Amino acid sequence: MVYPNTGEFTIELNNGSVKNIDVMDVTGRVIISNTSSNDKVDFNIDALANGIYYVRIQANNSVETIKIVKQKLIVF
Repeated sequence: MVYPNTGEFTIELNNGSVKNIDVMDVTGRVIISNTSSNDKVDFNIDALANGIYYVRIQANNSVETIKIVKQKLIVF
């Protein structure tokens, strides 16, 4: 599962530990990379520009890619 927040998101696996997580831009370039043995990993994406990103999660011999959209709201 991926839980969004204002400038952060959390990846949590219910049945195993996260091994590798990559946040990529639309061209496939890895922007953020993390290796963890926990079942929950937090990311801060405040510094990233608004846009579409892909999160590739490798865990328990499987790979899943999730699309996220970062959009900061500007209030006048």
